[in-house]
Amino acid sequence: MKTQIARTQFIKWTIAIITAVAIWGERPATRVLAIQDSEDKPSPLSIALGQSLYLNVSNTGRGDPIPVEMVILDDEGNRLARATHLVLPRHTEALVLNRDDIPGREGSRVLTRAEVNSLGGPDTRSLVVSQEVVDNETQRTMILHPGISKGFNPQPDPPGIR
Repeated sequence: MKTQIARTQFIKWTIAIITAVAIWGERPATRVLAIQDSEDKPSPLSIALGQSLYLNVSNTGRGDPIPVEMVILDDEGNRLARATHLVLPRHTEALVLNRDDIPGREGSRVLTRAEVNSLGGPDTRSLVVSQEVVDNETQRTMILHPGISKGFNPQPDPPGIR
């Protein structure tokens, strides 16, 4: 009799678990909410005489404008440029630092690092930060550090696949 009750309980639990798994598997897929890693910060870049660094911030969302503070620092943490902007949805703002305008530096190159801080914006997940080094004379982009580099595969396609 005890084994009969145990077997009945086992069957009931098995059916309940299978039902729960089936219901869970039928749920519609939802958007994954990613949390920005602390490592997702712009990389340090050097600029030389005749070049400018553009720090770009885009608001890819459709919601509210997001207030941001944009700062470019040198390798010792000294502030070289700073701006605050209200980044409208589906718009981009930029902070530009011209190497030729940095006085009192030995050598032609200055190592920089950028910081972008939200000033109480409602949803910062829609912010994308990128950096660009531009030649002042030709206005050609020399370096573009994309805002999203995770998952980028620098490998070319195998021969014959296009």
